Order: sequence, then structure tokens, then C-alpha cells
Amino acid sequence: MIHATCHTADNVLCLEFDATPWFSAADAPSIVELARQGWSSAAIAESLED
Repeated sequence: MIHATCHTADNVLCLEFDATPWFSAADAPSIVELARQGWSSAAIAESLED
């Protein structure tokens, strides 16, 4: 299990989840790009606001 968290920029909402399915399905360039972004993405955080 890969424990992960995702939160809004203001930390009002924070979710903990198992990231294993994403890593199992992701290709190497996607993983490298996410790592280059510090394991963060504005698009992911913004999606939590909905």
C-alpha cells in the first residue's frame, strides 16, 4: 500500500488514500513528471474543491 494525502492549497480539505492503483496504472513518464512537481499538482488540488 502506498499511503498518500491530497489537500487543497488552504488545507481546508485533506484526504488520505491508497495511491497504489494509480502507480500500478501510470506510465513511467507520468510518475517522473509528478515527482518533478514535488508530488503535487494544482489540478489535483483544485479538483478537491468541487
